[in-house]
Amino acid sequence: MSSREIMNAQGFGKPTFDEVLDLRGEKADLELRIKNLYSEMENDPEIELEGGPVCDQYGDELNKLENKLYKINKQIALYDEF
Repeated sequence: MSSREIMNAQGFGKPTFDEVLDLRGEKADLELRIKNLYSEMENDPEIELEGGPVCDQYGDELNKLENKLYKINKQIALYDEF
């Protein structure tokens, strides 16, 4: 993420058209990574229904990806407002 994107994510301004195009590409990539991670998690024989270290690892990764996706969606919405 560029310094301008970080500043925009912190509320310092509206992203430019080019930045939004990049963000939309990142959004698609993140959504695919999240979808693949859920599929991987469903097929992982080491996953226990009660939880455990493997579940925590998947959960941590999903939280990171979903937080990043939230920030990207927020930036795109800021651009789309106008």
